[in-house]
Amino acid sequence: SSWTPRWQFYAPWSPFAGLLGIVMVAFALEEKQPFWKTCGIVAGLAMIVLTKSRMSLVGVVVCTVGPRMLPLVAKVYAWRMAAAFATLMAIFGGAVFTMIQGGIYAFKNARADSTRVREALQRIAYERWSEAYWFGHGTVQPGPHLVEYMPIGSHHTWYGLLFVKGLTGFLAMLVPLLAQTLIVLVDCVRHPRGRLPLSIVFVMIVLSFGENIEIEAYLLWPALMMLGIHAREMRNSSNRESESCNAMFHPRQS
Repeated sequence: SSWTPRWQFYAPWSPFAGLLGIVMVAFALEEKQPFWKTCGIVAGLAMIVLTKSRMSLVGVVVCTVGPRMLPLVAKVYAWRMAAAFATLMAIFGGAVFTMIQGGIYAFKNARADSTRVREALQRIAYERWSEAYWFGHGTVQPGPHLVEYMPIGSHHTWYGLLFVKGLTGFLAMLVPLLAQTLIVLVDCVRHPRGRLPLSIVFVMIVLSFGENIEIEAYLLWPALMMLGIHAREMRNSSNRESESCNAMFHPRQS
């Protein structure tokens, strides 16, 4: 609509390429070599900017800063700062809320046509979910002119699951994602190794509100592999701790 180019790189479309850029930045932040770390961060940010994806611009902050701030919940001074911030919000909260509302309005109107199509797709998918409540319609269906003929059940993982796979598919996605989020949240507070997995989970959560994760998993495989490696490392660490405790309380007899 603005007649400016939007790069999609090696992804099927631009917004997904921007989210892949967030994954690249998250991986690069864990790199030990300064040169390759800089290259990865610059490349990822370039993907995010050139795709002109609003979701990616928000996600790069949430998915990279959030996991590094989370360990502060175990620090006393962080709670004191939070209390001071809450006090300030009691005074200036109204003005801040007005600014946030203005920012959200500007965000949605940056590409109003895209926002309109997405909201209409979500509304149609939700309303037609009642036609196949438990197992869905089985596939996406062509949309009307109102949504620029975009398929019903696309552009949103959760509404898409309700439309295509019903409540069964919705829960099959929701339960493992909640479990994985809980695992990485707990480990991120305790150990730095949880930062990258938590960033990946945050990316998938952000991705689920604007894309269809199922059809894009083939490009997310490095991130999915990292989640599996992290879960295995946590299990091995737990086993070592158990063995150490057993050795402490049940020493071998010479």
